[in-house]
Amino acid sequence: MTEATLYLITVGLAGPDTDHRPHDPAAVTELLRAHVLPDDRIQHLRVRAGPGRIDLAAFLLADNEATALLTTRELCLRALETGAPLDSWRLAD
Repeated sequence: MTEATLYLITVGLAGPDTDHRPHDPAAVTELLRAHVLPDDRIQHLRVRAGPGRIDLAAFLLADNEATALLTTRELCLRALETGAPLDSWRLAD
């Protein structure tokens, strides 16, 4: 088994064009943390939120960068599938 490396992965979430209010970063962080699985090996999350945009920085242990990116994206998708408060949000391109 290879030793895991700590990666910093950044992901953006895009809101609907009609959402002009910034979300509370602490509330978004808690929403994301509620969807972290033990196998995700996420060590720390940092969220910055503005109108129609949420930026996430995830520090996680993984065997390679591709796995770290997929894990972070899957976390975001799990949180987005719950609906409110991020109803109509999506992963940014």
